[in-house]
Amino acid sequence: MTLGQKIAILRNAMKIYQEQLAEKLNVTPQKISRWETENAYPDITAIPILANIFDVSIDEVVGNYANLFVLFGNLSRFYLGTWHKSYPNLSCVFLALHFAIEHFL
Repeated sequence: MTLGQKIAILRNAMKIYQEQLAEKLNVTPQKISRWETENAYPDITAIPILANIFDVSIDEVVGNYANLFVLFGNLSRFYLGTWHKSYPNLSCVFLALHFAIEHFL
């Protein structure tokens, strides 16, 4: 999940409009829209404010999942390169991990 998607989800969960969030952050509604569509990113100083507004941790706002994606990519390449012939049944594990990371994180 991208930062923009996370901001949109948290904003919608609070049932506030982009205009209302923009007012709380002292930015324009267009800026919120650009964040949510990944055309721009919030200033680093806005992240703790967003966490406070949404009543979540900073990790929840930024999605501290980047390391999982890197780890999964590395494991997948290693599996395809070396383990595939010896352990063909592990492919279902990698598919399940990929699905979980894409849909639940």
